[in-house]
Amino acid sequence: MTNLSTAAWSSRDMAAAFAFAHALFRRPSPDQHAWLLSSGCRDMWNEIVGAIEGPQLLLDVPTDYDDYCERYIATFDVGTPAPPVPLIESHYNKREPIPRILHENILFYRQFGLQLRDSSLENADHLRHQLEFIEHLLVYHSELAESGQTTASEQVAQALVDYVRRHLSSWVAEAVTCTEDAPLQLAGPALSLVGLLAHRILDAIVNDPEVDAVSSKEALLCSD
Repeated sequence: MTNLSTAAWSSRDMAAAFAFAHALFRRPSPDQHAWLLSSGCRDMWNEIVGAIEGPQLLLDVPTDYDDYCERYIATFDVGTPAPPVPLIESHYNKREPIPRILHENILFYRQFGLQLRDSSLENADHLRHQLEFIEHLLVYHSELAESGQTTASEQVAQALVDYVRRHLSSWVAEAVTCTEDAPLQLAGPALSLVGLLAHRILDAIVNDPEVDAVSSKEALLCSD
């Protein structure tokens, strides 16, 4: 059976980590700001960063709410000709046409039954959507594995590696480099955490000989 865990991490552990990463990038609100400053958020951050055993990443959040809002918007939303750190794949991926990038993200979401929780009008290739989808696949994989559906769970594992490789790890590293002078200091560590989680999935699945080598992207395109 495909095993997504390394260092005793299960699929559900990974799903919880991606859910946490998704929450870090939620739109500013008083509740969001209070959560970022809470001991619960800080404890979860330290637990995940410690378990990854990567570089030290600090959770740096402005204590003033208005300051936090201004920095968030000036980092991710506003700028000329673009914000300093756009949270969309197609901003960084210049190898493929934007419609193809959006379409492929949508195909993955539909193929695996994801109903996005975020009701905003953000692009299909927005980071929050991508993180939500990966969490969804990890939970789905865990459910299939726990119910003994080995072949199906391996297919989901292959979909995970295809999606993470093509639609997350392919651009997040470049986004991290754009955070060096970003107004929101949290941006760099948070995106670095996403990148480390993406690599953790790839390392676990690619090194598993039981995962079918057939690309889920090919299956998606054939079924379109």
